[in-house]
Amino acid sequence: MNHFGKRLKQLRNQASLNQAELGRLAGVTRASISLYEKRETAEKCRVHMLTSIAESLGVTVDYLVTGQESPSRISLEHLRFAVEQAREISPQADSDKTARLIKFIYSLKVGGVEPSRQVVAGFLSAL
Repeated sequence: MNHFGKRLKQLRNQASLNQAELGRLAGVTRASISLYEKRETAEKCRVHMLTSIAESLGVTVDYLVTGQESPSRISLEHLRFAVEQAREISPQADSDKTARLIKFIYSLKVGGVEPSRQVVAGFLSAL
């Protein structure tokens, strides 16, 4: 797949994220994610935004832009788990709290800790 926007959307969907959630994780707006998903190339995209989006999706900027490098860094399995657990525990939380919750759950999972509902709920209440 050579189309930048399609690749971005595919990676976002693989991570079980909607545009707003990815935007919050990457520190960009939902509108930016939507706009980028419509672009054929990344040539007019801001580098710092591409970097943040790539890091949030667990891929390199090279892979995000060209599709030529394998995804790395973030385990999509752990990210999906974190997204699903955050949505289950707090389906009505605003996108900022949801993004923080996803990052918290993900960091525990990557560290080999199976986050309990009680620990996650405690973290959420502290936000």
